[in-house]
Amino acid sequence: MFSFLTVNDSTVVSRAELFFGNEVIKLSEIDFGAFRYEQRKVIVGLGGAVSQSCSRPRPSRNGLIVSSQVYTISVKESLPPRFLVQGHQFEFDNVLIGCGSFSVEVLVYLDIPMQQLNSERAPQHIKDSFHYSQVLNVIFSVSPIEQNAISFTAELQSPVYDGYGQFGFFIANLDSMNRFLVSRYGEVDLDLIYEFTNTELANELFDKGIFILVWGLTPWHYYIHPLKERLDSKSLPVKAAPDFYGSYKLDATISSFSVVSGTELTSWHTCLSKKWPEIYLPGESETVELELHVRHFDPVGGSYGPMLSTIILFRTEAPLPLQPLLVADIESV
Repeated sequence: MFSFLTVNDSTVVSRAELFFGNEVIKLSEIDFGAFRYEQRKVIVGLGGAVSQSCSRPRPSRNGLIVSSQVYTISVKESLPPRFLVQGHQFEFDNVLIGCGSFSVEVLVYLDIPMQQLNSERAPQHIKDSFHYSQVLNVIFSVSPIEQNAISFTAELQSPVYDGYGQFGFFIANLDSMNRFLVSRYGEVDLDLIYEFTNTELANELFDKGIFILVWGLTPWHYYIHPLKERLDSKSLPVKAAPDFYGSYKLDATISSFSVVSGTELTSWHTCLSKKWPEIYLPGESETVELELHVRHFDPVGGSYGPMLSTIILFRTEAPLPLQPLLVADIESV
């Protein structure tokens, strides 16, 4: 299980201290690269391995590893870990490190939106704004040295991190979806935004379990995490209950799906010609639940900062009615 702090300034976090009872790790000794001096939003995660198959966060599909290192600590006092940053003390909820010898793996990486790939030709004023959407992650994974069977051996899928707006995104096996559209319309190009808003096509796709559509999003950047089960969300910066929710039917005979920006729906042929990130949703159930969680990157000692929006989705055995998420105003949270 992991616990997370979300802070608005990497230059401040790079001078923080993490206390495990009598032991302390000084983040000034950790390689933050340029982000010790260049501000980025920061997710600080701390997790303790409690079984043989604990999972931990992974960089996004377009992520950049900054550094990694391992500390060995000997804890003599079993106290909740404390994070001291700029005179303010924070505790990590639900993480308790007992007494003994531990290995602390530290991974620092930068999550970069997919839309910033191949952006060399972008105007300079656009490039200058890239850093506002990039997120630095500092992940501490703690496991007991004397118990080799307890470690972080399970890995979550790398999330898709990108910007979405009014037309959101959709998740589908594109070959399967294309076969249905060709059987219905022939080989013509389609403006699916027009079709969805003027016909019953979207409802047909929902009913047949061909796609997941998330629409009506506040323009922002979103993490999309496909999970084997909801329990895996304990390794992600989500809340006990989501701020927005959807339930869908998705073909259980297919496990590989593409994540596509909703703006691509204006030309189906163009959409098919592009390469999209793929996620895996294996399982025997057709029911998929989708949750959207919102928290904030808070200034240290200040008020709410910019938002961190995390979407998780997973198959579940319980049959649920179709309830697509078609409006999600994250600024209302």
